[in-house]
Amino acid sequence: MAALWLLEEYGAGRRWQVWPEKEDIPPGRVHEAGSYLFLLEDCPEASRAELHLDDVALEPLRVSDSDSARWRWTPGFQSGLVLLSLKIPGGPNPSIEVATDPDLRKLTRGDFDTMVREILEDTSALFALSSFYKGLSAGPGRKVPPIARLQFILSRMVELEQVILRINARPRHRLKADQRVLPWHQARKVTGQEILNSYKSGPVLRQDMARSRLPAALEGALPANIRIRNKVGSLDIPEHRQMWSCLRSWSSWLAAVASRIERAAGGPDQEARAAARTWARRCRKAAVRTTGLLALPLFADIPKEQVPVRTSSTYRNDPLYRQFYRIWQDMNRGLSAVFGDFLNLPLSRTWELYELWCFLRLVRAASEEFPGDKPHTDDLFSRSSPDGITLASHSLSVSFSSGKEIAFQKNFQEFWKSEDGVGSYSRTMAPDITVGTVEKDKSVGLTVLDAKYRIDAGLGDAISSIHTYRDALVRTDSSRGIVPVTKNAFLISPHVPSAGDTSSYHTSGMPDRLFSDDYQSSFGFGALTLKPGMPLHEIRSLARRLMSG
Repeated sequence: MAALWLLEEYGAGRRWQVWPEKEDIPPGRVHEAGSYLFLLEDCPEASRAELHLDDVALEPLRVSDSDSARWRWTPGFQSGLVLLSLKIPGGPNPSIEVATDPDLRKLTRGDFDTMVREILEDTSALFALSSFYKGLSAGPGRKVPPIARLQFILSRMVELEQVILRINARPRHRLKADQRVLPWHQARKVTGQEILNSYKSGPVLRQDMARSRLPAALEGALPANIRIRNKVGSLDIPEHRQMWSCLRSWSSWLAAVASRIERAAGGPDQEARAAARTWARRCRKAAVRTTGLLALPLFADIPKEQVPVRTSSTYRNDPLYRQFYRIWQDMNRGLSAVFGDFLNLPLSRTWELYELWCFLRLVRAASEEFPGDKPHTDDLFSRSSPDGITLASHSLSVSFSSGKEIAFQKNFQEFWKSEDGVGSYSRTMAPDITVGTVEKDKSVGLTVLDAKYRIDAGLGDAISSIHTYRDALVRTDSSRGIVPVTKNAFLISPHVPSAGDTSSYHTSGMPDRLFSDDYQSSFGFGALTLKPGMPLHEIRSLARRLMSG
């Protein structure tokens, strides 16, 4: 029987079957820095078989076996969900989805989804603090949703399908009353109350009391038809109505977006047209699969109407239904009309998304940690329109009523060219994040944060940047001349140091010593952990430390 396998070309040489049966590939095993082989085995037409990756044919490699075919694949910047099409002459032409991750040093695609989710959360929370009073809309709108939003939504659709199928296998029921009318000779196990009720609603038969086999209390009278009431299980519960409504809406949204992407796919750029066709196909396929879920027995007997989702004890207490509720929350975030350059990033450029995520997380955490210190967030949003809001993604700053400021990619030109006398003594610099105080229109006491989406040994190569920021940023002082403006300089990374003693840096190796409290207090230098999915209360503690520093 023909089978297609995915093999690691180097390293451990692990292999997974992707067709006709598909094995689960552990997250992180297929990543952008790897090299892989597709191997088609036991196929008489293997020499004429073709394998296409997102409509682009992979170049076959030479093999010695006539029943086999082999192709090399290096994901490169195609991290995310890729579609493979296997074409066998005279045989099946299956389509196969393979999920790929960023480089192992950059964690996995789940972190990308978490960052998009939390950026959309933080955007909504900070937008509520701004002077804009227009809410965020949801729906396809007039714009084509950016890549990160589509990737986030489609990743939720895969999980959604699994959850709905599991709920369909073990659904919640409710008991409802059912009434049947039976001739008297077919009725069994009838209660006295059911007989009394049957007297009122139909003809009554009479028997001679001398020969009657009926109980004496009936006096020879028996209803011709017996109305029997019993309770039966029904799948018509509010949660299933809400699920049906959501699936119907999401399917329509995906189909509408696919059509919009196809209409916007014109232009001379052939690569852009191919990418648009790929995303349109993915959205349309997800719409078809979502529509197919509506035909499950789970939804057979419920009214087909649009109803809003309401929290309930079922969503709180049943793990499967609670998982659907979380997906519904994620879909609402993904469907909200939030735009911005950051959302045009594919998974392979997760590091850029990480920088903005760190900034928004810190601003939101600071606004919650210091509720009396009102942040001014209007500059985060470049405009508000019927299509939603656009979140700016370069040279942002949020000032607080206390005089504190958190800035993102703030430009520091040469200090002698700067109006406030604060800048670099070498060249224009733009640290990822700066936290400081503004006094007399001058930034003082800066803490510079350089966000690096790296873990483990990759952090050792990143510390040169924070050395540069700490040393090169200065300001002019009327009494002391040129003085440093940076108090602290830290890397921000998703790296979690090992669970050893970090109180002293003398016994810690790299990169764990960078996270040592003793090391940071001694040198004003080191690294801080900000990991996707990290509880907000932990980030609030970090924001308090940075704002108080």
